[in-house]
Amino acid sequence: MASPAVTKLGLWNWKRLAVACFFAGAGFALVAAAIMGAHAWYKSRPTEPRPWNYQAIKVRFNSRDFFPFLGDRYQEELERRKRRPAEKVAVPEKLKGRFAVLGKMRVQLYYDLENTTSLDYTLEPPQYSTIVSLQKLKSRGSLVDGKGLAWEIARRPSNLATDTEGKGILIPAQQTVRVLFTINYEIIDDSDLAKISDWGSSNVQKEFVQSMLEDVDSFVLLDESQRYRIELPLEDVTK
Repeated sequence: MASPAVTKLGLWNWKRLAVACFFAGAGFALVAAAIMGAHAWYKSRPTEPRPWNYQAIKVRFNSRDFFPFLGDRYQEELERRKRRPAEKVAVPEKLKGRFAVLGKMRVQLYYDLENTTSLDYTLEPPQYSTIVSLQKLKSRGSLVDGKGLAWEIARRPSNLATDTEGKGILIPAQQTVRVLFTINYEIIDDSDLAKISDWGSSNVQKEFVQSMLEDVDSFVLLDESQRYRIELPLEDVTK
């Protein structure tokens, strides 16, 4: 039995179907390309940064310590004054018109940091982190450089040998951790050595730190990754 002949009408219907499929596929490709282009534009467009979160980490001042570390020049002058207290010391020619660094004062500040969020937070170490350390001035409220501020988890006296350098400080969600912040200030004497103060006196140490922090309202840590602003108040440090 012979195969039925393909009619012109049936061939025309197949052509219509093929053309319709072609245009449908082209339309789908155009829509897909438009969607992909819109997605790429959306990802590449400039976005507004998240606002700084001031409340995520609450801070409470706990205590402070001052530790002077004095150089050989200071010790030599103290010995000279014991031997000949009335004699005025001449400033060496090479030091005239220059500041004389007698040593440094280490300021240790203990703060309790409370994580008020529902997620754990790690305060990264200063040398490896994206945390920016600043000082907030009393005079205008401006922020200035605060490099030199370091921090580590507070330790009990019996654990002084524990190595925590370079490690982040985990502050679990809804928990409080005590953190030790440290900064060093140079002890500078730009007058003759006969006017050197007794740096072993706690009053002298406090007066010196007061002068260093006279226009500083707080230390400020900006965590750029989490958008946290952590502010360390200083009003109780020199009381």
